[in-house]
Amino acid sequence: YRNGWGVKRVPNPKDTQTFMNEYVGTFKRGCRDGEGQMYYANGVYDGNWKHNKRCGQRIMWFNDGALYLGEWRDDKFNGQGVLVQGTDEIYRD
Repeated sequence: YRNGWGVKRVPNPKDTQTFMNEYVGTFKRGCRDGEGQMYYANGVYDGNWKHNKRCGQRIMWFNDGALYLGEWRDDKFNGQGVLVQGTDEIYRD
């Protein structure tokens, strides 16, 4: 089992030069557990993990400019939080 800090990448089957997602953080008994960042196709989650699921109060930025800052449980929004809808306009120079 993977324990401690590490990186796990899932390759993109359509393009061998890119990844579908990537996790950088801590592992416990082979699972994402503790602090870590997950890079998805639609955004980035930075926060806590427990048994491979997002948990606790943390943040996720979405590629469309939206972000969610709040509580997570079992990999879903749960409890108090704020979802700010954004647009691509925010990121343009």
